[in-house]
Amino acid sequence: MMSGIETGVEWEPQRASALDHPIVITTFRDAGASTKRQGETTLRALMPMLRETRAATKAELPWLKLAAFGDARTDKGSLRHNSNIIHIYGIEADYDGEQMTLSRARQIIGSAGLAAILYTSPSHTADRPRWRVLCPTSKPLLGSERAGLLSRLNGLFLGALADESFVLSQSYYYGAIHGAPDHTVIAIDGGFIDHAHHLNAGALGRSVPKKPQGAAAGPAPRLDGDASPYGRRALENECHAIRTAGPGQKHHTLNRAAYSVGGLVSGGHIQEGFAFRELSAALNAIASVCDDFDHAQRTLRQAFEDGMASPRTVQERPRSKIRDDGWRESPPYEEFNDDVAEPVFEPEEAVYTTRGHNNGPLWTDEDEWLEAEIPKRPWCVPGYLMRGSVSVLSGQGAGGKSSLVVAWSIAAALGKALGEFKPLSRLTVCNYNVEDDQQEQRRRYSAGLHAAQHVPADIAGQVIRCGPSTIGTLFQRDPASGTIDPTKAMEALERLCMERQVDVLICDPLAELHNAEENDNTAMRAVIAAFRGLASRLGIAVMILHHDRKGTNAPGDMDRMRGASAITGAVRVMLTLTPMSEEEADKFGVEAEHRRRHFRIDGAKSNYAIAQDAEWWKLAGYDLANGEQVAACRPWSPPGTFSGLNMADCVAILDAIDAGTPTGFAWASHVNAKDDWAGRLIEAKGKSEGQAKAILASWVDGGALRIVENEGPRRGHPRKSYVVVGEAVAAMRRQSHA
Repeated sequence: MMSGIETGVEWEPQRASALDHPIVITTFRDAGASTKRQGETTLRALMPMLRETRAATKAELPWLKLAAFGDARTDKGSLRHNSNIIHIYGIEADYDGEQMTLSRARQIIGSAGLAAILYTSPSHTADRPRWRVLCPTSKPLLGSERAGLLSRLNGLFLGALADESFVLSQSYYYGAIHGAPDHTVIAIDGGFIDHAHHLNAGALGRSVPKKPQGAAAGPAPRLDGDASPYGRRALENECHAIRTAGPGQKHHTLNRAAYSVGGLVSGGHIQEGFAFRELSAALNAIASVCDDFDHAQRTLRQAFEDGMASPRTVQERPRSKIRDDGWRESPPYEEFNDDVAEPVFEPEEAVYTTRGHNNGPLWTDEDEWLEAEIPKRPWCVPGYLMRGSVSVLSGQGAGGKSSLVVAWSIAAALGKALGEFKPLSRLTVCNYNVEDDQQEQRRRYSAGLHAAQHVPADIAGQVIRCGPSTIGTLFQRDPASGTIDPTKAMEALERLCMERQVDVLICDPLAELHNAEENDNTAMRAVIAAFRGLASRLGIAVMILHHDRKGTNAPGDMDRMRGASAITGAVRVMLTLTPMSEEEADKFGVEAEHRRRHFRIDGAKSNYAIAQDAEWWKLAGYDLANGEQVAACRPWSPPGTFSGLNMADCVAILDAIDAGTPTGFAWASHVNAKDDWAGRLIEAKGKSEGQAKAILASWVDGGALRIVENEGPRRGHPRKSYVVVGEAVAAMRRQSHA
């Protein structure tokens, strides 16, 4: 054992939770810190004090520090200063960004495996969250080690912690003002911050210095939270460029992106801390493929500061409006500035361009441009979900659509690829379901998390499940005027998406979301336009689930959706979900009773992504802790043509074909020959009829077999049969012995 410092505390090996490990804390009566109380406790034992301390004003609350102080005073008599710290026993950090909820912070810390106490600040409110976090260390440490540990914690929150958290002697108020309704203290079990070496890769130090004097004057851009609409779009695209930069382009891309964003910061389009945190998060995402990550971090900081020295001002173009008939109505001519070449983003078309000339209701572009400077499309999940646009997933009822979007939303929340569904970052998803209530959604997500080998805490705060208290209609259409109006449910859903900073909104099913006539093209164009307007206003991706027409529908057929064809024309991405057919089941060797557990996803329409091959999924039942079994789906790969057969097996089958049938004839090439069909030799190896056909066709294409007419069992009736090509089989035999 190691003796404690000054207080005689004995330090033992780590217990079940670092919350129960003995630490030394110091409290000060007030900000002046002229007196101190210092002693041994544990973080868990601190909870009642943090929860129950009250005062009439914030200034009357006491201060707390996870450190041991000496008796040296400043000129003003304060004991709380950097040079008076003997050892630290943990770290403290403050969040005052008023965006991230306490539950979200809890989920982030818990996912990292850290022990911590979270408690709300005296100035915290439900609408403007502010909180503090305490993390213990496994032993007394020197003050010089604190900054590195705090950087680990700051990296978890993508740089969102307040800069003053890095001050060595920084202490914080604890407790609440009398009558505060939202004061909360939360304990999170886990390990010590000084043992969390896995957090080094994403560690973030203090943010960059404040912007230089002399920033561009003029009217301030309209900020929406942390950025103006243009600033937010530009930042998202620069971060995406960093994450996707190709070999040899990472340094150049990082330098250009950071410089560009820095200019927008000093131009007033983006808040400085928010911009630098987002850029740092993008760089951290590619840390594993950076040859010199430290150099990349220096490049980011220097380019960002250089950009801030060159302010960029951009005039926002007024947004076009979508009429209830689905057509876009441009702003009046006089609203545009003829003299400014301004960057423009049209969410309905999802393309970026530059307004070179103004021709009233039109924009024209005839000048040269730099291809490398064209911003990338704002995908959340390439090929599936894009900000400012609407995607549709269509399929038969009870075919697996709801299970699929559960799997996708879990993957989006985790920021992990699932099959071809590859989120570019961790996303916040809102799943609005009219048909499933809260408990059914929990059942579905429980099964989905079992399938993904995760637990509910891993997506807490990232997947918001909601539904209507009464009627689920989101848009109402007046049949007389044709106008589309949001319902109270839609207004509440939009507020929820704004408050929780949702990235993706899933709405299920389309038939329950409006009161328009489903076969009326004008009406349905207006409904989809209303959803597109929502996606545009909030800068989110919207996915709508819809039903197919009755009957058999071909995979990837964009005309299979129920209702008006205008639905297909108005969306940007359309995907179809189709159960496995009998022919496909035979081809893949799937038993008939299991066929309906498999389905395929095909792209029926994508204006901006390359068409992809069919993606297969499989439903399976998962046992929940409540005793139920609930279905969830995972990607499924069809077996290859020769799956389960090695080269020796193939040579043996070809030798048997070469030897002829037991009755002395050549093996027939057509299945109608029944027992004389060559595929029976392959079926004997456990393959289905469809797989046998595919293998024989492959051997014909590869030159191991030829089809000729030979004498058959019926005299005078030759039949098409296989002839083995000896040279090809000999080569295969040599390969089997290699």
